[in-house]
Amino acid sequence: MAIIIVANNEAGNIGNKLRSCLAQDYPQDRLDVVVANDGSTDATADIVANYPDQRVKLLEFPVRRGKSACVNDAALGCAAAVLVFTDARQMLNTQAVRSLVENLADPKVGAVSGELVLLQEGMSTFGESLGAYWRYEKFIRQSEALVHSSP
Repeated sequence: MAIIIVANNEAGNIGNKLRSCLAQDYPQDRLDVVVANDGSTDATADIVANYPDQRVKLLEFPVRRGKSACVNDAALGCAAAVLVFTDARQMLNTQAVRSLVENLADPKVGAVSGELVLLQEGMSTFGESLGAYWRYEKFIRQSEALVHSSP
């Protein structure tokens, strides 16, 4: 199982994100983290390259290519049967990966999605409007699920 993160200029977030990924309640010998560095001009690549855990791997793209291209190349380079895609800014609940992977035990399930939960503590007006957007997005996804569609 591999967690894939595409990062561009995420030096301020990537250390916490890696700790969040490695703290998963999942067999540690079956968990890798791949960071596809998408042309960062800050210390993102250095932080990942020097991270003191062998399970963290850096896939370096010196010229910015865009998230989709990096996701595709990172996925092609992984031998893992299960891939989890996540952004650099959002921290993962320690049960996230286990909960996602459990759904794949059903042979009818080929992909699963987690739920973004915005913390209300100290949220700005902009954050509140973002929360409204995510509530609407969640409604749309639930509606699509009712007709066996996926976003």
